[in-house]
Amino acid sequence: MSASDASPSRTTLPWAKPASSTKTTASNFELFTRRLYADDPPSARVRVQSPIQLGDYSAPEPDIVLYDPEMPKDQHPRPEDICLVVEVADSTVEYDRKVKADRYAAAGIPEYWLVDLPGEAVDVFRQPEDDGYAERVRHRRDEELSVAALPDVTPISVEEVVGEPG
Repeated sequence: MSASDASPSRTTLPWAKPASSTKTTASNFELFTRRLYADDPPSARVRVQSPIQLGDYSAPEPDIVLYDPEMPKDQHPRPEDICLVVEVADSTVEYDRKVKADRYAAAGIPEYWLVDLPGEAVDVFRQPEDDGYAERVRHRRDEELSVAALPDVTPISVEEVVGEPG
């Protein structure tokens, strides 16, 4: 999805507050999903806790995936279809920061967000390389986030993503 494919109107990303458990992530992002589908055609499609295809033998299930709205619905998104993978972590932050980030980078996932609930921050990983992401930035509660592949989508605050202070 290039900037030229995006709708000229701006869309807001009002994320609901994530709960402390990743098991409830699906319900927490309902408004987010609605906003992406507000554009015609939609800016991206969303999958929640569903497989993505990273190779012949790898199909992880990230918490959230934003992908090309023109991809066939009966297929699992592949790296070239995906614009963002989001993992919400409570007790698995270090594993998600190192192991999952490296796997997503090696597969060519262009952008990965790690929602660090205990740290009340979001780590944004961009520019995938074989040995990890070249760009890694930690965003705190008072900062905003934007999806690189969706420039017409209004940034959202980290506070909206991580919820009320714990």
